[in-house]
Amino acid sequence: MSSKRVNTIVSVATILAIGVLCASIAQAAVVPLAYYRLGDTDSGAVVGGPGADPTADIIAGQHLSKIGAPTYANSSLPGSALAMDFGGAGKYYERVGPVTTAVDNWGVEAWVYPFSETPGDGDAGPYLNFASVAYNGKEGAGSGTGFGLVTTNGEWLILIGQLEFHDVNADVVPNKWTHLAAVRDSGQLALYVDGSQVGGTTGTTPNTPISSDFVHIGGENIFGDRLRSFDGLIDEVRFFSFSPGQFDPATDLLLSVVVPEPSSALVWMTCCLLAGGLVYHVRRRK
Repeated sequence: MSSKRVNTIVSVATILAIGVLCASIAQAAVVPLAYYRLGDTDSGAVVGGPGADPTADIIAGQHLSKIGAPTYANSSLPGSALAMDFGGAGKYYERVGPVTTAVDNWGVEAWVYPFSETPGDGDAGPYLNFASVAYNGKEGAGSGTGFGLVTTNGEWLILIGQLEFHDVNADVVPNKWTHLAAVRDSGQLALYVDGSQVGGTTGTTPNTPISSDFVHIGGENIFGDRLRSFDGLIDEVRFFSFSPGQFDPATDLLLSVVVPEPSSALVWMTCCLLAGGLVYHVRRRK
């Protein structure tokens, strides 16, 4: 067989391999809606320095405004140099307008480093040591909307806007990085801790967020005197959606390598450029 034919076969096989790889990437379930790296993409961010105002969303420009005086801290997570320190009362980030108005087939995840077993300074009715970690919607009895990650009484919980807690007995472990995710898939809402589902699911349907609702990270203030601040570090907060039944915590969460996820359009553009270049190479060698 001629060397020219061998090169052609190898090049065509490479193109097919790229096609399979690109198809698998493009079919990934998760579609990022907002991604807050809390330091790594904020201009001028340094350890010990004041948090940026706003802190950047690298997906859709849904940036968050600073409340109080959060600061940057070292992050030991793979691919992340900085995290945000919310230790002390009244420090959080927020924006008016939810990142999504969906109530199903989406989730929120965050890396957290609590400074104590009860890293909240607020209350929510009978629940003490309450803090909002990452939330989309509005907290409030009856009229609340959306859902998100919170802590109270030394536990990690999912809060559903109308003030229902999905209690799954997930203990807060202080001075340790923990990955949290709240995901609602096909009507069932579950909490994941370090990639593993904790407890069962709940079918409670959140009220739909409206344009005047919020996104919060590190705390919130819906009553004027209850800041509900998180005492610890937070990093790599991502809100995402997915097709019903397609979420897989083993592959769709930022559990180990923390890198910005490309859009499907960027993936396809890259694949087409690679394949096109190889086709050109094959034709040149004929």
